[in-house]
Amino acid sequence: MNDQLHVPDERSLSQEELNLLEWLLGHKRSDVSQYRAQIPKLRVVSRCGCRRPTIDFAIGTTRKDGPSHIIADAEGSSPEGVRVRVIVHGREGEISEPEVYSVTGKKNVFSLPKPWGA
Repeated sequence: MNDQLHVPDERSLSQEELNLLEWLLGHKRSDVSQYRAQIPKLRVVSRCGCRRPTIDFAIGTTRKDGPSHIIADAEGSSPEGVRVRVIVHGREGEISEPEVYSVTGKKNVFSLPKPWGA
């Protein structure tokens, strides 16, 4: 997978990514325990080629690419002051990505938001 939307980036989650993911799943009203249990097993396998902080996860080495569903979502601001939305997607029973984008549609370059209230 090497296209504009998925640039290879094989690595462990950063502490910032881990904190945001745990916060998002911790504040979901419905039961997401099956997904929370996956967090320690996740690896980053690619990142968005558009310079947004969206990354793709895999458990093991293979990213799931079936239809997605929303596990959790929230809106807030990046450290640069860009209003953003974060949507955690699941595919085939696994957390597949935190999609992060500007809610204003501006093409600003921005960082991953901090957990709200942290």
